[in-house]
Amino acid sequence: MLKVNTRVFRKYKDSRHPACKRASAKASREIKKAKYNFERKLAENIKSDSKSFFAYVRGRSNVAKKLGPLVNSEGEVIDSSEGMSDLFNEAFGTVFTKEGLGDVPEAKWEYGDQQSIGISDITIDEEAVMSRLDKLRDDKAAGADEPIPRFLNKIKLELARPLTMFFRKVMDNKQVPGDWKEATVIPIFKSGNRNTATNYRPVSLTSKICKVFEAIVRDQVVEFLEDNKLIRNSQDGFRKGCSCLTNLLLFLDKVIHGIDDGHCVDIVFLDLPKPLIR
Repeated sequence: MLKVNTRVFRKYKDSRHPACKRASAKASREIKKAKYNFERKLAENIKSDSKSFFAYVRGRSNVAKKLGPLVNSEGEVIDSSEGMSDLFNEAFGTVFTKEGLGDVPEAKWEYGDQQSIGISDITIDEEAVMSRLDKLRDDKAAGADEPIPRFLNKIKLELARPLTMFFRKVMDNKQVPGDWKEATVIPIFKSGNRNTATNYRPVSLTSKICKVFEAIVRDQVVEFLEDNKLIRNSQDGFRKGCSCLTNLLLFLDKVIHGIDDGHCVDIVFLDLPKPLIR
């Protein structure tokens, strides 16, 4: 419609000509209609593709927030890319602790007489690998090793067998490949002063191949814990069918029952911040 509108205007050279007005009005209607359908599809698919929705919303925003400059602990303004990267690295590094492995206590069984129950190995087969490759989301970004999820999903039939062999080798050697330890770290602003590195949280984009391996291990460990009832019902985090909402509902139920029974209910809220850079 835009091309038709351009051709009509070139012919009559007058935007007030009836033909030009009709072509312009029709093009405007089609553009509004296409925009409405596009936004409606984004809203309908927000659960499966939230990334596209929020990318469109950010693109429509008139406020562009730039990262930096930052101010270090000595009050100096840092505006170079290398300097800000070092400052973020220092801030994010404070939340990690390197534990000594020289004196690791031996784990003891604490669940009654079920000592015969245990998980000694993780079963990795092509079916499990194929299932996990099939669940990779196309809208996710690639990690430091660069293969994107959409590409891995498209060649899953060819990848399933070699990845199965590779994952088994990793389990047998008990050693994580060096590429899996690399990540692209992106700072995300939380709140407070934007010039302070500690007011950002890191989001790490790691290897998607590593995530497939981790998911297979996690599924079998969680299945073992659930089947043997080794996780308390009060644990709602990181469990299928549980969330912050279910935890809050159970908590609210206990509070209401305690008040109805005439008991005093005391609640302690803890918010533990990460260490500040000194």
